[in-house]
Amino acid sequence: MDLSQLYWREPYALLLALSPLFFLVFKRWTQKRKLLRFADANLIPWLSISESEQVNRWPTAGLWMGWICLTIALAGPRTILQLPPDYRAQPASVMVVLDLSASMNARDLRPDRRSLAQQLLTRLLADSDNILAVGIVVFSGHAFRLMPPTGERAVVTHFIGSLNDIRLPTAGNALADAIELARQSLPATGAQRFLLVLTDGDMEVAEQDRVNASFSAESDLKEIQTLVIGVADSKPVSVPDHDRTLLQFQGRPVLSRLEAQWLKNLARRDNIQYLHYAQLLQPSMHDLLQLSVKRADSVTQSRIRWQEWFFIPLLLGVSGLLMSSLMNARKTSRTNTDLPSLVVMGLSLSLVSQFIPATGYAQDQTAALVPLNRANTVSANFAEATVCYRAQDYQCAQQGFAAAAWLATDQQQRAVAVFNLANSYFFLGDYDQAAVLYRDAELLGIAPELIAINLSYAESMQHSIQKQLDLVRQNFARAQWKAALNAETVPTLQEFLSNDDNLMVTQSESASKQNFYRVPTEMINNEILSALGFSRTATGTAATRWIETERVLPRTTAGMLNRLFEMELQIPLSVAQPQLVEGKRKW
Repeated sequence: MDLSQLYWREPYALLLALSPLFFLVFKRWTQKRKLLRFADANLIPWLSISESEQVNRWPTAGLWMGWICLTIALAGPRTILQLPPDYRAQPASVMVVLDLSASMNARDLRPDRRSLAQQLLTRLLADSDNILAVGIVVFSGHAFRLMPPTGERAVVTHFIGSLNDIRLPTAGNALADAIELARQSLPATGAQRFLLVLTDGDMEVAEQDRVNASFSAESDLKEIQTLVIGVADSKPVSVPDHDRTLLQFQGRPVLSRLEAQWLKNLARRDNIQYLHYAQLLQPSMHDLLQLSVKRADSVTQSRIRWQEWFFIPLLLGVSGLLMSSLMNARKTSRTNTDLPSLVVMGLSLSLVSQFIPATGYAQDQTAALVPLNRANTVSANFAEATVCYRAQDYQCAQQGFAAAAWLATDQQQRAVAVFNLANSYFFLGDYDQAAVLYRDAELLGIAPELIAINLSYAESMQHSIQKQLDLVRQNFARAQWKAALNAETVPTLQEFLSNDDNLMVTQSESASKQNFYRVPTEMINNEILSALGFSRTATGTAATRWIETERVLPRTTAGMLNRLFEMELQIPLSVAQPQLVEGKRKW
């Protein structure tokens, strides 16, 4: 546990640890006064030494240690368990600038430079807390902001885990642009600001000059602490291309190495520090950047949820006093040892009683949250869901009825909530889930005649959708066979479904249910598309041009970012990647 995160419930109680010293000084002074009554002052040292040689100091040491531990327990050591929801302490901000150029694919490090940089970030941020806001900028031929500074550690971890799959659309080294983008992403004023640059430094001389000019210019970069980490070795190695072949330039393999001398020259400025990756012995970003943790003020401390640690020194203190009492018992009679035992028990009980108000403090905190919890009741959720249901906002109704069913303690309340939840799923077009919930509502006590009517409609719609799915599959097989027979381009399933008529439920199915409700065509289409393996949001008018599904709906964060970076630069989606930037080399 970091001592900077340690707080005290009663800090002035620590002064009691000095009280034994006061009594010791007073005892020595009174003893000296008594000796001076019948002995010369020059003989007092000899008398004191002969007396101390016969004293067993272990009981006294145990008494002292027990007293100090009990004093620490009385002071109430504690650490922060949960900050108030509205606490807005301005955290220290660090922008990570990561080199993703082709030279970072070199394998002089294992598994390669790029993967090692990702592992370094993961290790440095493993023990970081929400007091540190982390953002990421990546660069090759252009610089892109992956994410602004945020204290949400789960989000940062997710994006760092996606770095290995990110493929930037242009080749080159735009470190100067990346540093400028990172500077703009940091807050203008306030808390500590840092740049963490991970690169091999292998770039054109012109780009190195641009970086030097950026740090030498009159800007707030001089007020930002920058740490440059060299991620490579000094021995030249070949550079793999994106297709795993060796990258070549003018007919020769490209070699890359760590440009340590240039990075060290860059770090001669007061606000820049350079480290080789092998020097990173610090366990966390806090130690690496030497962050100073801001302590909560007195007003905030009264609203913090604490983790109390008083029981540890309390147990140690009681144990020390008992050990001291047992050691004294060996030299004194049983009658004389009753008093120390009673003193130990009295001190223990008094210390325990001092912490009884802590329970009241926890109750006060719970009482303070009552207004928030009161809004999360069954009736409140049910009423809100009813309003949404009447307004035909079935998504909102589904959330409200689900919350009411979860919070209900009475079976009748839960039954009504589950029945309405089933109706919400029905109108959302999720007939499978609606049928399951109707059966649950019947088990909870809803009248069977009500369940029978609604369940029959849900099962009828399930049957209609299944028939339409079989029809779509049959027609698609016929369309493929016909195209192959006529030597035409065989359509894909996306191209076949571009005609909305292939998704529609037959008119006879619609007419049979108009006395109950109008068939939600879009929702039924969503269900059919979902069953065929497409997204529920893929409905709408027919597209004029169909492209590969993975290109339309990326399945990973990295795939989505690759598309966004392409669109940001207005690069066509079908060209070979990465593109060369004029004036920059490929690696």
